[in-house]
Amino acid sequence: MEQQSSLYAPPGSQRCTPTAAAAILLQELRVECNSMGDEQRAWLAVHFVTCQQRTTRDTPFTCNRSRGIKACLSSMDARTNTEYAVFLGNVHSMCLFLQNQRFQELTARMVNDMAAGSRAANATLAAISRQLEDQQERLEGAQTQLGRLQELQEETYTQAAKGAEGVDALISRTEDLSKAMAQSLQLSDDIISLQGAAVVGLDNLVERHAAHTRDAEAQWEALAQGGRALAERRH
Repeated sequence: MEQQSSLYAPPGSQRCTPTAAAAILLQELRVECNSMGDEQRAWLAVHFVTCQQRTTRDTPFTCNRSRGIKACLSSMDARTNTEYAVFLGNVHSMCLFLQNQRFQELTARMVNDMAAGSRAANATLAAISRQLEDQQERLEGAQTQLGRLQELQEETYTQAAKGAEGVDALISRTEDLSKAMAQSLQLSDDIISLQGAAVVGLDNLVERHAAHTRDAEAQWEALAQGGRALAERRH
């Protein structure tokens, strides 16, 4: 087969190869080896002769198919005719060899395509797996954030409850402060009245002035006590 594989090439090529011969067989003859007619067998043998002589002769035999097979055969010299007869007797086995090689090439290509498709599918599955992992991480992160949000809501409710208590206490303290301030203002009014009465009494009786003065001092002492009490309440 190695000897045969160096003999086949289409006209115009530098070297005959099984691939080129198979291309001629499949593209030009377009028949299966077991269904070739006599003319197709003859043309294939002529093709093999041409390939052979391209490697062994300076002026290889050539024949255009438009001339017809009979015209080609009649234009052969004795050596070419002998080679033609040899190839014609083995054309069927050579055809099977070429078809088998063609089948192997197609099979190898199909296997490579399947392998490439498998790698692509694996890459796609890997990408999908990574996406699923990323989505899982995002979901876990979202779940963590939701948990933190719930904690913040609970803290907010707690602070709000404490704030409500604080507001109530502040309101109570404000009310106490208002009462104390009212009492202080009342005491101030009383003191002012007493002081006015004392000033008026000075013109009449010194003794009454002294009495009013003592009363004023007593009222001031009461005012001081009220101020201290107010300060204590504030603290």
